[in-house]
Amino acid sequence: MSAQINAAVPVEPGVRTPIPRRHQELTTRRMNAMRFGYAFMGVGIVVVKWPVLCRTLDRCR
Repeated sequence: MSAQINAAVPVEPGVRTPIPRRHQELTTRRMNAMRFGYAFMGVGIVVVKWPVLCRTLDRCR
């Protein structure tokens, strides 16, 4: 399908088009930022939901 799209676009000689990469690796900085974000969300969920869980368990006893 992408070959059809690229075939319709005229390409000027000497112009380099970027090759799409399917398996790009994240830099260490971005990977650590993602890890921090997921950890932050996880801690937030625990802080918000833990009291609800404790109240529910106390009612079950």
